Amino acid sequence: MKTLLVGAALFLLFVPETAFAQSAREEFQRGMELTAEGRRAEALRHFQRAREFEERPVIVFNIMETLAALGRSREAMDALERFMAISNEENDAADRATALARRTVLLETLTQLTMSVEPSSATVEVDGVAEGGTGGTRVLYLDPGDHTILVRAEGFATKRETVVGVGGEASLAVWLEPLDASVVIRTGIPSSQITVDGEEVGRGEAQVEVAAGEHVIRVHAEGHDDYTRTIDVEPGARMTVDATFTQVEAPRRAYQSPILWAVVGVVAAGAAISVGILATRDNPVDGGTTGDVFAALGSW
Repeated sequence: MKTLLVGAALFLLFVPETAFAQSAREEFQRGMELTAEGRRAEALRHFQRAREFEERPVIVFNIMETLAALGRSREAMDALERFMAISNEENDAADRATALARRTVLLETLTQLTMSVEPSSATVEVDGVAEGGTGGTRVLYLDPGDHTILVRAEGFATKRETVVGVGGEASLAVWLEPLDASVVIRTGIPSSQITVDGEEVGRGEAQVEVAAGEHVIRVHAEGHDDYTRTIDVEPGARMTVDATFTQVEAPRRAYQSPILWAVVGVVAAGAAISVGILATRDNPVDGGTTGDVFAALGSW
């Protein structure tokens, strides 16, 4: 690993007092003094405070150099890229050339980690700090040493990986396992039979854990039309399904049929007429004439 030197470059970057807001100038000046004393960690805090008051290329450059001297190459690279973005190609030409040379040295100390991430919406943290970027492929730069990488996504189990930075290039593939979804099925009918994907899971009410994706819910309740619904659940989702039914009219028994009783009525009426006729024949009225028989039936 090459030694990164700071010191002379810092003083060469000093600018007149009028170039800074007063507070920024004071913080910057204190950072310079601490650097000269070799107290770089303290100097860094003052440079960073100066940047909060006013971000100027000279401040960001000194932050980059101090981070590099402290062995925090990854953060130094971030500061370097920011310096290149805000500096002027003409006015800051010498400092830009120094920064480009520093980039080459920094890259030798860093591990370039290419990550494949699934799902692509997952967030990535390195040593507790969230990384920017999205998508299925991420490129990170790691300082030498051990690093803890966390990959998170809603509805998926968080995964933790340990990566050792030793320089050069490395790759890491992380696929997160989707969490099961929870589905509560309510019917309002205690005796109803509940099935999910053809398997009975309870009666009346049930709670079931299912994998993400489509599932078919069926509920059978005596005297009602079956309830059927296909659901599509996201990983880790919580869903409630309220089954609704249409009551089926029970089939009439034979003795409850109005048609049957109509037929019975006709038969009974016919039987009564027959009995009346037979009775008049056995017991003729007024000598048994036909007209008298009908008159007798009419007044019966």
